[in-house]
Amino acid sequence: MKKIITLPSILSIDAPTIGLSWYIYFSNVYGIYPNPIYSLIIFGSIWLGYMSDRLFDSNNLKSKRILSARHAFALKYFYLIWFIWGIILISIAGICMFFLNREKIIACVALFFIVLLYHLLSQCLLKKSFIKELAVPFILALSIHLFLESETNITDFFNFSLICFMNCIFLSKVDQKYDAKMGFRSVTHIFKPKTFSYFYFCVLMYFLFTQSLLINPYIIITIIILFLHIIRIKLSREAIRFFIESSYYLVPLFFTLCN
Repeated sequence: MKKIITLPSILSIDAPTIGLSWYIYFSNVYGIYPNPIYSLIIFGSIWLGYMSDRLFDSNNLKSKRILSARHAFALKYFYLIWFIWGIILISIAGICMFFLNREKIIACVALFFIVLLYHLLSQCLLKKSFIKELAVPFILALSIHLFLESETNITDFFNFSLICFMNCIFLSKVDQKYDAKMGFRSVTHIFKPKTFSYFYFCVLMYFLFTQSLLINPYIIITIIILFLHIIRIKLSREAIRFFIESSYYLVPLFFTLCN
């Protein structure tokens, strides 16, 4: 059971699945038919960024004695994964060149350089203070809204970035002790858990007052995070990660199917 729970995180397919599910959700909201090619590019691109981040982190570990399952997997199959990563990168680049118009290609190239800048900052220039919690939500939101063939709402971009930010800081706090032992540091580590309780509650209030419907993905996911934050001491780290990551792709898919 534990292997099944940790498998999406180990293979780094949890974040791509979340990105794809929200692309389908936003396509439904804007009355757009989800494009299969765009879906493939979104999934592959997010996996490339997510896995490269994992590989860089694993290779730069301060201590290799205490590893999470996902970092141990990345370190064990380091060169094989980089080989697969290169094949997928070439494949995604070929698909983009063949199927996308000039504007989309330029936007993809710009996003590629944004990811490179993120890696440069987090892995080289700011090793003592990770910017992951701020950068990852923004990059994930960009990768999805880039492929929405509609005039997207900036509020949706912000709201999606916000719940992704909550995911990042929540998991960062859950993994704080293990991250510290592996040599990782995050800005979230300086704050006490009570601070995040207030933050999650304020976000919940924000969504309650700004969303036209009381039952929507933003509110549901925020409630789940707040609940898991309260009972986190009763669950294992991997169980918490599984539940929160699952909610991030199951909730939007549920609302898409119900619409």
